[in-house]
This record gives sequence, structure tokens and C-alpha cells, in this order.
Amino acid sequence: MNQVGFWSFIEEELLNHRPVVLLLVIAHEGSTPGKTGFKMAVAQDGRLCGSIGGGAVEYDLAESIKQQLQSGGVRQNIQCMLHDGGASAETSGMICGGSQTVLTFPCSSRHLAAVQQIKKGITGNQPSLMRIAGQEIQWTAEIEEDPSSLYEERLGYEDTVYLIGGGHVASALSLILSTLDVRIVILDDRPELDALKKNPFAHDIIITPMEKVASFVPPGDHSYVVIMTPSHRADEVVLRWLIPHSFRYLGLMASRVKAQQILTNLLSEGISKQVLQNVRTPIGLPIHSHTPAEIAVSIAAEIIQVRNGG
Repeated sequence: MNQVGFWSFIEEELLNHRPVVLLLVIAHEGSTPGKTGFKMAVAQDGRLCGSIGGGAVEYDLAESIKQQLQSGGVRQNIQCMLHDGGASAETSGMICGGSQTVLTFPCSSRHLAAVQQIKKGITGNQPSLMRIAGQEIQWTAEIEEDPSSLYEERLGYEDTVYLIGGGHVASALSLILSTLDVRIVILDDRPELDALKKNPFAHDIIITPMEKVASFVPPGDHSYVVIMTPSHRADEVVLRWLIPHSFRYLGLMASRVKAQQILTNLLSEGISKQVLQNVRTPIGLPIHSHTPAEIAVSIAAEIIQVRNGG
């Protein structure tokens, strides 16, 4: 889910003095469609944003909230739904076998400032906390937990996808990634590139010579790197600077022939086969993709697979 888009939805409703209800999974156990941190907002006119896991739980709660909004108001509530297939009031009718605890939190104009701070903190990828304490939403730059809170969540994007090259595939991939909980950074040396100028989904666009890309891409388990420059030479330059570092995902968009030539060149420079094996190329799951949109789907799927431990 796009974090900024979600909080923007709530912000817009509050700016227009319309009530909106936050549904938040504050705990879960076992197999359940909604995990801790899943969120959905319900507007007075019935529009929805986000998800608490889908299925019967989401539908029933959303419908209940819509009716309450139209009939006068919603009260703050915490409800534990058991997914054991039973027919009691506490069960969802689903047979997952787990449970999820959902907080119903009505938002009003007094929460607007906090919602805007939360959105700003996410946009700037600023380490901070969103906290629900009593009947208040709070934003704080202090990331120490308060055990008396109903719920706390660290803000910002834990993972960042770095797209080296901002062409048509990068544009299509940015669109898909924008629906996931990742930060998107594009690096390119072509400030005049039309596709780069028209990309509304990247959180950051950095114009830099390809030889200096590595200074903007921190190594580590939260960095995913996709090399997709427009030239064989630029691909090799970027890979040469990045290959000594460790990333969660390092992929090179290239044909098998082009990729093999680049890897052979780097091998001849003394880079070991073991290190070169960390490079995924050709990238993307094998779905016989051809168009930029199809290629973007295959790359995004592979990133999701790696991110989820596949």
C-alpha cells in the first residue's frame, strides 16, 4: 500500500470537514488475512482506501462503518475477530485458523495536524513514530516506544528500490512499485529525458554521472538495485562500481548475450565468479515479457519474491 496516498486520503476528508474512520489491525496471531499494521480508511460517502486483509472481515466491518457514518457517528472500538469458521459473534466465518484485532478509530478535524505530520514524516523518510493513545493520533520524532499506547508504528520506508536509468521500463516499474511499501529512487545522467520528467511515482530523482552512482546507493539488506541504463557501456560502468558492495537485490536488465559480455569483462578485471554470481541477469521472472509494462511486472515480481524470502 502507498503510505503517502493512504494518509493523503484521510487528510483530504478532514480538510473538507468530512468524517473518516481508520480501521487498523493492531495485533494478529496465526494465519489471518490481515497482519499487524494493515490499514483501511472509510469515508462518509462509502469510499475506501487501503485494506485490512480483504475477505469477510473487511467487507463486514466496512459495511458496518458506512452505516454508522450515515446514521450519525462511529465510536472508537477494539474487536478481535477469530477465523475458525464458527458462527458466533466473535468469529468471521473464515477458516484461516488465526485471529486479528482491529481498532476502529473515528478521525475528526482535531486529528488533521497529526495526520499531516505523519504524511510529511513518510514523504521525507524521516525516522519517527505514529502513535494512537486514547482518542488521539500522535506523531513524534522520538522513536522510543510507549507501552501505554494502543498502537505504535515506525514511519518511513524500510526498503528502497534504486532504479539506475529512468527510461520507459523505469517509468512502468515505478508505477508498480508505488503500490508497494517501498521508497523509489531513480538515478540518471540525462536531465532532459522526457520519461524522467514525466515520472510522478519516484520519491527522489537524482541526476548524476554513472561513475558516481555508488555514492548514492547505500549497501545493505534494505537496498534493491535495478540497473537499466540505455547503453552497454553505462551498464558496465555502474555494475563495476556497485559489485563490490552487498545488496538485497542487484539486477541487470540485459539480454543474455549482453549480460554475458559485461560479466566476462568484469571477470577479466579480476572480479571473482563468486561475486559476479550475486548479479541477477537477465532480471525478472520468466513470463515471456516484451513490452516495458510486461518487463516491469516481471522485475517487480522478482523483487517481491526476494523481499518475501523466496
